[in-house]
Amino acid sequence: MFRDFQARNILVKDEQVYFIDYQGGRKGAIQYDMASLLWQAKAKIPNDKKLELLNFYIDEISKSSEIDRDNFEKEFWYYLYIRILQTLGAYGNRGLIEKKRHFIESIPFAIENLKELHETHPILSNYKELDRVISEVVKCKQKFEPVKYDQLTINVMSFGYKNGTAAASEFSDVVPQHNPGRYEEYKKLTGRDKPVIDFFKEHGDIDVFIENIKAVISPTIETYIRRGFTSLMICFGCTGGQHRSVYSAEHIAQYIHEKYGVKVILKHRELGIEEEL
Repeated sequence: MFRDFQARNILVKDEQVYFIDYQGGRKGAIQYDMASLLWQAKAKIPNDKKLELLNFYIDEISKSSEIDRDNFEKEFWYYLYIRILQTLGAYGNRGLIEKKRHFIESIPFAIENLKELHETHPILSNYKELDRVISEVVKCKQKFEPVKYDQLTINVMSFGYKNGTAAASEFSDVVPQHNPGRYEEYKKLTGRDKPVIDFFKEHGDIDVFIENIKAVISPTIETYIRRGFTSLMICFGCTGGQHRSVYSAEHIAQYIHEKYGVKVILKHRELGIEEEL
């Protein structure tokens, strides 16, 4: 059993097939590899093609091994449940916990696979709690699908590197600026509080940085408006996502709102704040 048998681990060179990344090769059920390959989250293989390839796989196995075809097919759907749940667990850990956006983007595809399987092969009658949990997971798909906007919406976000980075179309790093978080009197405050704002005015050159950012992002915003794009994200990161990045995101969000009149969503990830300007 390969255990991670999917398209990106299969290479073809000079008409020869090569397999890479044996992260967990081991003795195991031969159904599992087909579940991994044919139901991989983003592949979107049509259902009729999945079944055609599954039958081809069984035919090929039968040439070299004695298998009970009916039993193989019956067990296959249980292994498919296991595989899809395993991928969702991985996506949740790498995406939601480790903050790696690539994995978060795969979640709705895996949930769609689970939903389809649950509808076409409702075989978990002996596993009441598992069946209930899967039903609840299927309902969560919409939470992970990317938001679609009818008009240009610019998301401005602050975050802390210690909790993972953020994917964005425009990305700015404010770490080099003087950090008030190093001083005891500012540790419980944020970049929205007046003492911290006064600190930046007195001690730092962060306002020069912000003016430079305005010059960088303005042409991009104008291009997005002219070409009818609907979504842009601008992120500011600092160590804790509490002072410098919050201050910068606040000023840039207000600047965009006042100059361009587009919808601006301001989010401070580490503060749990999200608001529309």
